[in-house]
Amino acid sequence: MRKTHKWLGLAIATVLIMGIVAIPAMSEEAPTFGTIPDEAWDTVDGSVDRSLVPDYVAALDRSGDFAGYVSADDILPTDGTPAPDGPIPVVDGNLALVGHMVPDRGFVPLGTLFEDVPRFPVRLIHGLEDGTEEIVELHKDQ
Repeated sequence: MRKTHKWLGLAIATVLIMGIVAIPAMSEEAPTFGTIPDEAWDTVDGSVDRSLVPDYVAALDRSGDFAGYVSADDILPTDGTPAPDGPIPVVDGNLALVGHMVPDRGFVPLGTLFEDVPRFPVRLIHGLEDGTEEIVELHKDQ
């Protein structure tokens, strides 16, 4: 009888320990995906309320079609450092890499060389407080 209790106690302890170890891994929240909501933008100073931004923000290709998602940490760093100057990874909804956002070129899918994609001016569309939009073109030397 004692051996049975010993094994039963060991089995229960193992399940409890495994449960305690597994709980933190299972309690991680899944990343959020979407667009930056209008209410996240401060119309006075142009800042963004990072708490309203999903973890991964929808990215568009040069035609305006959905290309994938970029990490909000890459485009809106929270530690005061500027956003990266180089390529930013673009992932799908399973976080698999599908391409990169490349300065002056836009979305470049995997398997395509950055230099094979022609440069183009980048346009930023910013909503103003009066309901109109301001379009700013950022040109870089070709």
